[in-house]
Amino acid sequence: TLRLVAEPDELVHGFFVSFLERPEGMQRWAESGTRLRRWMMNGLVLHARGIRRDAGRNRETVGLDAAAAATASLPSAEEAFEAAWARSLLSDAATAVQAELVSEGRSVAWEVFARHIIEGRPYAECCPPLGYTIEDGRTVTRMVSIRIRRTLRELLLQEGTPEAEIGRELEALEALLER
Repeated sequence: TLRLVAEPDELVHGFFVSFLERPEGMQRWAESGTRLRRWMMNGLVLHARGIRRDAGRNRETVGLDAAAAATASLPSAEEAFEAAWARSLLSDAATAVQAELVSEGRSVAWEVFARHIIEGRPYAECCPPLGYTIEDGRTVTRMVSIRIRRTLRELLLQEGTPEAEIGRELEALEALLER
């Protein structure tokens, strides 16, 4: 597995360095018609295989049986990548919506959303100190949720997800984030 090849940060950093030093990298992705995250995941796996191959030549690798036993209970590299990607995408969407609300002078709406949805506090606790009624809190939370979903949709389109698959991707994102 990728965890036995190198430390996660080192592996990803090395991949990005090798990917970005080739000027044709992004052009090859654009021409492929593949979603960016799939292209990056494939590239990361190929990069890791190269590291393992090189380490094998130097006799620095752990045996495959030991690697399989050590990682049997861990999520697969693809599952871990997809979960990290989903968290990152949601974070990007939330940051964009927060900035949008602040620029509109509606930062309190974001605060209600964050306290209720992110922190898990009840409306009765988080709304009154911010000058909102419970019903107002529900309304702004729905509005912020709709904006985040819209922004996620835009990010998925930028990534190359076909319009017809956006709904399924959003459902998959929700499932990944609920784990």
